[in-house]
Amino acid sequence: MNLRKSTFPIMIFAYAGSIIYLSYYSVQDSLVSILMPGFIASISFYILYSRQLQEQTTFRFIQFIILIKLTLIFAIPNLSNDFYRFWWDGYLSSHGINPYLWTPAEILIQYHSQHLGDALQAQYNQLNSPEYHTVYPLLSQLIFCISAKIAGTHLHIFSIILKLFVLIADLGILFFSIKILRQLKRPLKYILLFFGNPLCIMELNNNLHFEVFLILFLALSIYYTLHSKVFLSGLSIGFSFISKLTSLLLLPLFIQWPFFKKYNILIIIGFLFPTLLFIAYLIPGLYGYQKSMGLYFHQFEFNSLLYGPISNYFDIHKWYLLKPKIGIYLMSIFLLIYSVILTYNWVSNKSFFSFKHAWLILFFYLIFSSTVHPWYITPILFLSCFVFPLSSFAWSFLILFSYARYDSYFINYEPILLYLEYTIVLILLIYELHKQQHKNMQNEFDIKNTAHLQ
Repeated sequence: MNLRKSTFPIMIFAYAGSIIYLSYYSVQDSLVSILMPGFIASISFYILYSRQLQEQTTFRFIQFIILIKLTLIFAIPNLSNDFYRFWWDGYLSSHGINPYLWTPAEILIQYHSQHLGDALQAQYNQLNSPEYHTVYPLLSQLIFCISAKIAGTHLHIFSIILKLFVLIADLGILFFSIKILRQLKRPLKYILLFFGNPLCIMELNNNLHFEVFLILFLALSIYYTLHSKVFLSGLSIGFSFISKLTSLLLLPLFIQWPFFKKYNILIIIGFLFPTLLFIAYLIPGLYGYQKSMGLYFHQFEFNSLLYGPISNYFDIHKWYLLKPKIGIYLMSIFLLIYSVILTYNWVSNKSFFSFKHAWLILFFYLIFSSTVHPWYITPILFLSCFVFPLSSFAWSFLILFSYARYDSYFINYEPILLYLEYTIVLILLIYELHKQQHKNMQNEFDIKNTAHLQ
């Protein structure tokens, strides 16, 4: 698409302005304040991305995106209150208290008569789940602790420090992704599908969700795999795991067939090193952690394609005894699909990490999950730099419909918006799968014809 010179600055202004508006002025309980700038940001970004971007132009666009991200450092996270739990956990750790041991409510009872209790009491009402144990893994807790140690009770300073950590991780993803794209001989503009995606900027750089560290270490693991540095690859996926547990699903994609070989042993050893550190720190509060994770998978529901509608259906028919088992049934189906994907990956003797299989694993995991917050799809958006870009990018906008849950005016339209979101994504995914299959068949046909002519 050739963009006229007069249109280009308009698109740039619309892209930057809408992202800044999303970060500074949008509010969680107003869907319009999120959807309108989100739509403008997505359309303007797509138009800019669709230009014939050469390598030099791509780098200029990247520099512009970095400038936008720098302007967001001083904004307080406005679409999620998880940030307050980050401070809570970090403040406890900075005072030598293991945040896994007690729920916030229990902590206040333990330390109510001390200065520590006064500081915590001041932020207690901001927490979204004060009756649950924290579920954030070790690397997240370490960053929370460092930030709280520096900021103390100043939450704005705490936010700024966390945003600097996130920006550093973001730049690390950019650096290693460019190296991966170059080695795979793919256009560098593909990294923009993650680095410049409005949802990624909004949810990672502004709202401080730690999927950014999952993605950083995943990119690092892929990079080391490309360079046959097996132990470092396993170590990286281990750090990805202790950033967000979801990355454990991708570990088997780094394993090669047959299983009992030196390559796999080195990956497992590397993976276990950070994992065992996490387990050692977690053990004193393991029961509470398991309990909160269980409630998360079997009680909470947000933007789920299957869990929510099935739960409502059971309520209508008064199947209350079956309702607590919905999460188990759905995860069992996912594990079956997961096993099929892994088996195919190993049987096809993939010698390198499969972006396609990784994308599909995370996609099906979210389809069968009870909770799909917008930032949960950011790892998929990273993988979209290599596979299924159209359906991924469409989802990055459509998932903004999920904020209807917080808007009293639109909450009645939530089921319609939910089905619209997933229907469009599934249609586009089927289209991309069909297109890829047709391309593979055409390549095979060309190879056979060439061999025949020779």
